[in-house]
Amino acid sequence: AELKGEAVLVKYLPAMEKEYAYWMEGSKDLKPGQAYKRVVRMKDGTYLNRYWDDLDIPRAENYLEDVEHVEKMTNVILRNLNLKSESEKIKIADSIRKSIFRNIRAASSCGWDTEGRWCSEDNNSGSYETTDMIPVDLNAMLLNLEIVILKARKIRGDKQTTNGIATRADFNVFFWNEKIGFYTDFQMKKYKKRSLISLAGMFPFCFEIGNVKDRQMKAKTASLVLKDKLLKPGGLIAEDKMNVKTSNNLGGWAPLQWMSVVGLERNGQSALANEIRERWLRTNEKVYQRTGKILEWYDVENINTEGLKKDKGYDAFGSTNGVYLALKKNSGGESER
Repeated sequence: AELKGEAVLVKYLPAMEKEYAYWMEGSKDLKPGQAYKRVVRMKDGTYLNRYWDDLDIPRAENYLEDVEHVEKMTNVILRNLNLKSESEKIKIADSIRKSIFRNIRAASSCGWDTEGRWCSEDNNSGSYETTDMIPVDLNAMLLNLEIVILKARKIRGDKQTTNGIATRADFNVFFWNEKIGFYTDFQMKKYKKRSLISLAGMFPFCFEIGNVKDRQMKAKTASLVLKDKLLKPGGLIAEDKMNVKTSNNLGGWAPLQWMSVVGLERNGQSALANEIRERWLRTNEKVYQRTGKILEWYDVENINTEGLKKDKGYDAFGSTNGVYLALKKNSGGESER
């Protein structure tokens, strides 16, 4: 739309509506406090979304890893339950395994498959609880999708632009963590904001959520947290409590650098955006000069290493190439959208 004008949105409206319907499947039948697949109805009757997978079995591409991890986590949970009956243990163990498999698959569906973000903050078992989390980044993107759908319908000349659009929850009420000064995920069962700071909290700044003045004030506050908790010599880490147990801990992942830079620039924080840009570009260049590789993610805390410490990343990853080129093109200025 920025290149061809907003009229082009009408061309893609059917695809956007199909995508929206996928995320909102089953919403009409939910009562407050209930969830179905990817949609959650909050206690006030409004709607938000979560990640979900219909299957509760190991991933084909990580079969052995998933089986071993789930078995380990299941045994930890069973020990904590102190069950005496062997038959009861067997029955509950099967349910636990299926739940963890589903939650691992749900986390993988967004690419952010770290134990840190998707585990309960008071859960020492390391077990995924993805389907209990209402992600701030996902809901920011879906809120923006709604905004674009309504705009496209208006351009098309629809009289009823809101047909099929659910009443979405007040974004800032559920995701802006005033205590921390950052956007965070929301946990369903405990019905409260999480305290884990992650780059998912930068997504809302990329979209027209709330009024401009409020958004810029929040961005100023969030930039201080970002600089204190997540900014490292080589760029941004994904979470402030990185979990080294996972093979892919999203240390320095290109898409998250991009969203953070763009979110800051759009809300009056260009100085920090430029600092992140330059650190990230240097990381890419140093690793490439040393190894001849462009990687999926980098150890931004120690830019003298190749990729991450546990596994060295996937070579020649498309998103890294694209983000590098876009940030390099606009080095010292505003990023190309």
